[in-house]
Amino acid sequence: MFSKRRFILFLIVLGVMLLVKYAVSQQVAQGQVGWDFAEVGGSSQDDIYLFAFGVVGAGTVCGLLRAWDRHFRFAHGQAFDPGITRIRLS
Repeated sequence: MFSKRRFILFLIVLGVMLLVKYAVSQQVAQGQVGWDFAEVGGSSQDDIYLFAFGVVGAGTVCGLLRAWDRHFRFAHGQAFDPGITRIRLS
């Protein structure tokens, strides 16, 4: 939901981010090319794609394992913990 408080917090965070960017950014002099990220030791594009798909794959595997574990526990009656009590708010 949109609220005045969230909008003000958004503006504060945006302002801090812009101030940090302005404080730490570097200006490249006229005629200076700068530095090449891949030559200095950066990753190639294939490494980046491998990492991104690896993270997505690991998240998928973890989610599937959690779903299977929950299904297994419910099927075998291990899902209820007697230490958990239901609290009614009414």
